[in-house]
Amino acid sequence: MISVLPALSKILEKILLDQISEHLDNPNRPLLAKHQSGYRKGFSTTTALVKITHDIYTNLDQNRCTVMVLVDFSLAFNCVNHRRLQNKLISEFQFSDEAGELVAAFLSQRSQAV
Repeated sequence: MISVLPALSKILEKILLDQISEHLDNPNRPLLAKHQSGYRKGFSTTTALVKITHDIYTNLDQNRCTVMVLVDFSLAFNCVNHRRLQNKLISEFQFSDEAGELVAAFLSQRSQAV
C-alpha cells in the first residue's frame, strides 16, 4: 500500500512517533513489556527470534515443555475503535487527555484510495 500524504502530515507523523516512542520507552517508568519487540528502537524480528530460541533451548536443557501460540495481528489495527484506543492510551499508557485526543483525531476520518 502506498500512502500519499501532504509533507506537513508526514512531518507530524514523525514527531508523534518520536514522542510516543520516547514516552513508552522511558527507562524510569517502562510502559511496555520487557521483551516487546514490535515498533521499538533496538528491537526487531531478529531480537524476538533470538529470545524465543533462547527460551526453547533453556526449556530443553531443563527437560521442560515449550508451547507457542503464534497470532498474526498485521491487519488488526484497521479494526480498532479510535475512541477505545484513546481511552486505553490515557488510562494504561499514561497519555495526557490532550495527547489521547490528538491521536484519536489523527486516526479518525482518514481515507485511502488505490
